[in-house]
Amino acid sequence: MNNENLKDSSRAMSKSTTIIVASVIIAGAIVIGSAILSGEKGGVISTTKNSDLKAQVGTITKKEIGIDETFLEKCLSESQKYQDLVNEDFFSGKVAGAKGTPYNIILLKDGTTIVIPGALPFEDEISPEGEIVMIGMKSRISAILSSQSKDLSSIAEDINLSPITKDDHLMGSENSEIIIVEYSDIDCPFCKRFHPTMEKIVKEFSGQVAWVYRHFPIDELHPEARKKAEISECIADLKGEEAFWKYLESVIY
Repeated sequence: MNNENLKDSSRAMSKSTTIIVASVIIAGAIVIGSAILSGEKGGVISTTKNSDLKAQVGTITKKEIGIDETFLEKCLSESQKYQDLVNEDFFSGKVAGAKGTPYNIILLKDGTTIVIPGALPFEDEISPEGEIVMIGMKSRISAILSSQSKDLSSIAEDINLSPITKDDHLMGSENSEIIIVEYSDIDCPFCKRFHPTMEKIVKEFSGQVAWVYRHFPIDELHPEARKKAEISECIADLKGEEAFWKYLESVIY
């Protein structure tokens, strides 16, 4: 971002709330980084050898969640159902416009959808000269929450987002003013950077913002991510949502 754009962003932050919202969402197009996806919809299967994955995941899950090798073996041997769940997330992400990760869609109660792509920081990033280099998630969410009585059509996008259901992984209240749907790849370095940001957002805006996590493994870049996603679905199925989120933390941090 050049100096002129940085000055424009700073001026925008001091104008009306609606202009603030438009400014911060447009700035979201300048992302810290994203993984690139190619290919069309088709049958997607895991290519990671089960033995290799057990060596990587078994110790972590046993330590952090308390599952044993027998449990992990069950996940790996009865995986078709979990493959289907991951594929469902993946293809819904493609329909919603995901081309890289993390890909985030803000969903308001009235159905308005706003895209914020990329691994944005929690706080604004400020240059040594005091100019805004990157507007963080906290500022963006605050602006949107304060603008919900106003027209957000200038920043909204018509996204074909699949409905949130009981099968989704939700952190926070389903009755929140904002639900952020994240399409993520467990092994994506930018997703790993963004994960703690989303944890802070849910905590900072408790009761106002919730987080839905959906799988979007990019096999060309992270060949083990899909199998790890399948294991997360198995853990959620057999151990519950709390164990699902603990598993994500154990493989992301």
